[in-house]
Parts: sequence; structure tokens; C-alpha cells
Amino acid sequence: MGRPPSERLEFLKSRKAKIDAQIAQLDARDRADERKRETRRRIVAGAILLEAVQQDRASAKPTGIAKWWEAKLATLDRPQDRSLFATSVEPGHPAERSGA
Repeated sequence: MGRPPSERLEFLKSRKAKIDAQIAQLDARDRADERKRETRRRIVAGAILLEAVQQDRASAKPTGIAKWWEAKLATLDRPQDRSLFATSVEPGHPAERSGA
């Protein structure tokens, strides 16, 4: 015959718990992979931006991206964030106050 109904119920609950755990594990892996992709996108975008700023600074006909970059850096509140970038615009600098 088969298992008594109570044993069958316990067996199914056990299988469900295992499947739920597998689903949770796969969901966590997907979230971790997406965080890694997002971090990589930010790194690549930052590298592109930094290269554009350097080219703009060296250009005979600047596009203004370097000036925009300096203005954005001037708005950073945390000293440790500002220290990550070599910038001539310090907090309180006239370029910061003028909104340049």
C-alpha cells in the first residue's frame, strides 16, 4: 500500500522545505551576481568619465566636462570622498560658491 496520510504529509513538507531552501539559495546567488554586475558597470563608467575629464583638461578645445567634473567634486561632503580625487577645487573655493 502506500504511506499513511500523516507520513505522506511529513514527507511532502520535508520536500517543500528543501525546495524552498534551494529557491532561496538561487535567489541569493542572483542578487549577488546582479550586485557584481552593477559594481562593474560603475567601475567601467567611472573609468570612461575619468578618461574624458583627462582628455578635456589636455585639449586645446575643451568640451567643459572637466569643469563640470570639478564642480561635482566640490559638492562632495565627506573628506575621505574628496581625497579620492586629485582636484584643485576645495570646499569653499570660489568655483564652488559660484556654481561653476
